[in-house]
Amino acid sequence: MAQLYLHNQEVATVFDLLGDKENDVTFSLGWALTQSPSFRRRLLKNLFPGKDAEVVTDIQLQKHGGRHGGYTDIEIITDRSHIIIEAKRGMVLPGEVQLRKYVPRFKNTRLRAIVVMAEREPNLAQGNLPKSVRSVPVGYRSWKQVTRIAQESVASEARHDAKRLLRQFARYMEGLIDMQNQKSNEVYVVALGSAHKAERWWDGSWREFVTSQRTYFQPTTVRWPKPSPNYLGFRYDGKLQSIHHIDKMEAVDSLKGHIRAHSFFGWMKKPHLVCKLGPPIRPAREVRSGNIMNRRMMAALDLLLTCRNVTEASKKTKKRLLE
Repeated sequence: MAQLYLHNQEVATVFDLLGDKENDVTFSLGWALTQSPSFRRRLLKNLFPGKDAEVVTDIQLQKHGGRHGGYTDIEIITDRSHIIIEAKRGMVLPGEVQLRKYVPRFKNTRLRAIVVMAEREPNLAQGNLPKSVRSVPVGYRSWKQVTRIAQESVASEARHDAKRLLRQFARYMEGLIDMQNQKSNEVYVVALGSAHKAERWWDGSWREFVTSQRTYFQPTTVRWPKPSPNYLGFRYDGKLQSIHHIDKMEAVDSLKGHIRAHSFFGWMKKPHLVCKLGPPIRPAREVRSGNIMNRRMMAALDLLLTCRNVTEASKKTKKRLLE
């Protein structure tokens, strides 16, 4: 069978044709739920354990709230239940103000819930979401949990076409939630701050902390590339200094217990992405930063080590991906 490629990337499932953005994931989930009765039943049973949510009559995608404003990602409606799903691509969770806007949409159904879906593990979502908004329960399911429910639904699905679609959906989701693409040689190049400014939470500078501890962290609210790169590159003093393989990466609710520090301030007790790094790969020749427009950019590992500067490597990487 011939293999299909889109923008030089292998298309393994029909869902990959949509992409990997937030709306793409939302639409894929909606379609899978529509096509598989088994998946619908298992998801409802998971959301309302021990209760009969009845048969799904409607699944709405991006339904406008009319005078209430805004769009919901997914709404699942049965004779007895109404679920609003707020789908997030990444670690950032919606605030209570946003969730409260959905409350007027609920009718007089016996079972109702707002369910947030994102990439955080469930234990990292606890305490960061309200238990309810105006008497409507708020739940959380990670994309890993949703994928597992889809996989478990295959055996009980009666139709062969639905079984095949569920397998493709699960494969698509596994590709998205796997934080690193092990076949990628792309490097996320970031700038490290001054070597002279002493940080109050440890003895040296931020630059010295990253290079000596081989640990890099940033708040989960700061943009991180998707899919996640295998390598981190650091530049300072006008040039690329080192490239490190990301040996381990995890989202944590607090930096306490995950980094070495003399003291922990308030900002350090918020959700962060922490990367444990491998030994440095140092360019054999000087690689200048170039005409840097962004503090962060992506570039292929081989191009970073052979181009004159980081900017040139980034531009050639983008051109390569379009060929």
